[in-house]
Amino acid sequence: MTSATPSLFDARSRLDPLGHYPVRAGHDVIVARAGVRRHASLMGFDRVPTAELVIVASELAANVLRHGAGGWLDVERRDDPTHGAALVLTARDFGPPFVDFERALRDRSTDKGTIPPDAIYGRPGIGGGLGAVKRFCDAVGTESLSDGKRVRAVRFLRGARREGR
Repeated sequence: MTSATPSLFDARSRLDPLGHYPVRAGHDVIVARAGVRRHASLMGFDRVPTAELVIVASELAANVLRHGAGGWLDVERRDDPTHGAALVLTARDFGPPFVDFERALRDRSTDKGTIPPDAIYGRPGIGGGLGAVKRFCDAVGTESLSDGKRVRAVRFLRGARREGR
């Protein structure tokens, strides 16, 4: 997250709700993906950024199921005075907090460390999901809660993308 990006969990930041998607089973991930596709298109995101946001929704919702014992995905619009409109995806789950969130954002890693190449096969994933979320968004963060955690991803409609993403 760059210092110019508003705090991801700042209670004073105005977020306009667009959709709330409970995630309790695999088909809920599909419903959340469709909702994000619709909201991104209605906000004016082009085809490729919309597809990237659908991947972000899929990764966040799947992680709610896989690691968080269920929860939901909220979709909101943020209007930032510097960067303009953004789509905000917030995954809320009831699982344990991250051991090391920054490490989890790296490809072929979990929040506990790098996945050895010989351990990739037979795993439910390859440890690339949150890395994709980081690449496709302008800001990603997490917040530990007493009964779980939130992961928030922000993608601005125009021009705030950092180099190398």
